[in-house]
Amino acid sequence: MKRLIFLLAVAVLGFYVAWPAWSVYRIATAVTDQDETALAGKIDFAALQESLRPVAMTEIGKRIDKETASLGPLGQAVAANLKSQMSGKIVDQVLAAVVTPRAIIRIANEGGDLAASVEKAMSEATGQVKGPSGAPTDAPNRAGGLGGIFGQAVEGAEIAGVAGKAFGNMTESNAAKSAPPATETVAKSEASRGPKRTFGLGNIKGFGMAGPLSFNVAVARDASQSKPDATVGMSFTGGDWKLTRVVPNL
Repeated sequence: MKRLIFLLAVAVLGFYVAWPAWSVYRIATAVTDQDETALAGKIDFAALQESLRPVAMTEIGKRIDKETASLGPLGQAVAANLKSQMSGKIVDQVLAAVVTPRAIIRIANEGGDLAASVEKAMSEATGQVKGPSGAPTDAPNRAGGLGGIFGQAVEGAEIAGVAGKAFGNMTESNAAKSAPPATETVAKSEASRGPKRTFGLGNIKGFGMAGPLSFNVAVARDASQSKPDATVGMSFTGGDWKLTRVVPNL
């Protein structure tokens, strides 16, 4: 009986301590070595995207409001309607661009505030989303980012006839002044990946169970920080302990 209890205790410790600790170590090592393939195997991308959806919604809402701030009453009324209709699709595209091994490695290895890095990555992805037709909004003769999307949507739906075209032209003009070319954004993203960082126990600022098969870890990008930058969630899914949640402390 004692031997059975001992074996059960070892099994529980192995499942809830050793195995998750190994997974966390593999993730930290993959980020440090900038190994995208190794990192991809330790992430539940669908769950991670869902955890970042509220942050993406907030960032995109700010961007939409900024793009439409200079429009007249008619343009703002149309924009408000389109915002409710299109936000979900835009968020899906932004999350698909941000929640990738390469983007995660870049964000983790950048210096400074983690929340600012997340917002920056989402802002860059928002500027490169595609319009309703599926074509990039930074294509020739079409504004990049949300301004171009709203212009295409209004014209494509033929909302208010001439007013729709006028709104499209206005948003294209506003977006063209601020949206960088796609190649420039990509080049800046690649250049900002920065040097390798080392991650260890010092980066962990807190720990707690979130359920029978999940736990949360409060982490700081710099070990010298006293407060965490984000809460990272690990869950047992797909036969392994994987990264399933990231909630930045904005």
